[in-house]
Amino acid sequence: MSRYHRWNELLELLATTGQLQVEDAARTLRVSAATLWRDFDELAHQQMLTRIRGGAVAQGVTYDLPLRYKSERHPSQKRRIATAAAGLVKAGQIAGLNGGTTTTEVARALARSASWSPTLASSPMTGPGSRRQE
Repeated sequence: MSRYHRWNELLELLATTGQLQVEDAARTLRVSAATLWRDFDELAHQQMLTRIRGGAVAQGVTYDLPLRYKSERHPSQKRRIATAAAGLVKAGQIAGLNGGTTTTEVARALARSASWSPTLASSPMTGPGSRRQE
């Protein structure tokens, strides 16, 4: 399980329960307590949770998970959707894309296509892995 996937799972558990104990979360995620302490420290540094004795509590604000965490959710399904969507765009057609992790995968799939030349404004869509290899 990648760090971002684990963090996403931690934050979802925390959103559901409001509080997590390290030992319980370690059992649930099948990782060591030391790994969870490091995760809690990093997420607290990012102000996504508050550390308490023995665990963590949810921050008092609502949040939307950053893109790097969301992209770890259902990656194979997003790639399948992206491949199917990219296959619908033919040479000479214009495709308008909005934001989102699945849309980012569509942009990447289109960028790999020889028949499409992207003009993108969103940095996640223009980041590594989004450009066609010549």
